[in-house]
Amino acid sequence: MSLDRARLRQSIANNLERVFTSREMHAPAQLDYGMPDPNTILHASEGSADLLRQRLKACVEAYEPRLQSVRVLEIDAVEIGTKMHFSIHATLVSDPPEPISIDASIEATGRIRVTV
Repeated sequence: MSLDRARLRQSIANNLERVFTSREMHAPAQLDYGMPDPNTILHASEGSADLLRQRLKACVEAYEPRLQSVRVLEIDAVEIGTKMHFSIHATLVSDPPEPISIDASIEATGRIRVTV
């Protein structure tokens, strides 16, 4: 992979981490920017992983135009109230288009980390 491609992938990961760590209703110019507090969802009940998966997908589709055909899969959930891992699979809008996989980890504290 070329250095430019690596930088592009890192730029996408950095952007997604900013979006995922921003909280809805906190950006006056765009109230739907970001995610709900994952802490609230993590400590909720069964189905929290699916709700987080849906919200991650919606954020990628809304705020990362360099990706299309987005799929988000839960790859590990230790138990309710602890760390969860998701894998984001998409197609990088480029010539030629290419697949990209990004990992998102949500800690019990609500902190979200994104890596390529």
